[in-house]
Amino acid sequence: MISEYELIVLVKPTSEKIAQETYSSVKKLLASKGTKIKKESEWGKKALAYPIQKQSEAFYYLWDFSLDGKEIGGLGEKIKNSEGVLRHLLVKVQEKAMKKEKVKSATKKAEKKG
Repeated sequence: MISEYELIVLVKPTSEKIAQETYSSVKKLLASKGTKIKKESEWGKKALAYPIQKQSEAFYYLWDFSLDGKEIGGLGEKIKNSEGVLRHLLVKVQEKAMKKEKVKSATKKAEKKG
């Protein structure tokens, strides 16, 4: 069964080039699992609320994607072990939240037209 997921990855701020390489490797990993990426965002370099591995900043990346539940196994572990990744959060998006987002999106579109 195909489900919706959200992935946030925090990458070490050593250099923008290394951050882009890490971003590309995570994106390739998602593609290798057969994901259908619906949204991806690069939030840039942001301060962390608390130090992680002696780092006070990180590059933030977000993906919203759909994937067969059978394929999700081991994905989090592979991302965690990717070069340059400080932290990641992989969550399954609940259907109620997805419906709410669709309603918000439709409302915004209607307001722009009218």
